[in-house]
Amino acid sequence: MAERRDRSERQSAAREVMQRIQQLGTLKELSQAEFAEESGLAYRLAQEFSGEKLKPTQLRKVFHEFKRIQRDVQRTRTFDRGRLVMLMPILAYGVGRKHLPKEFYDILKLCLSSQKLQDADDFNRAVEFMEAIMAYHKYLNPKGG
Repeated sequence: MAERRDRSERQSAAREVMQRIQQLGTLKELSQAEFAEESGLAYRLAQEFSGEKLKPTQLRKVFHEFKRIQRDVQRTRTFDRGRLVMLMPILAYGVGRKHLPKEFYDILKLCLSSQKLQDADDFNRAVEFMEAIMAYHKYLNPKGG
């Protein structure tokens, strides 16, 4: 019963974040204050996906991929959506192995969609959002679980 309630709460937090992102034209419209503050979207996601629901290793793997692409964009000064599309199989693999919650996959899928992520500014906002999620996840799970 507690597991069902926990899953329902997680889905509602994930649904809330999905709805907010869907309201945006592009990701750069998401203010840093809206996701980075302790009561913000990143904290709520990290809270809902804490513990074994979101494996820290998988989260770091995804985050490092974001950062690698960001470094390449800064170095070459060109934004290539194709590199981002290749993140989706990595995320799907994590869901299939039960290392990433499906709701987390759905949120990132929306963030990486061509509608929400159109240029380097949108991508940089996605990186900041991921960074905030990862930081709060570590804050809430200091032992790695």
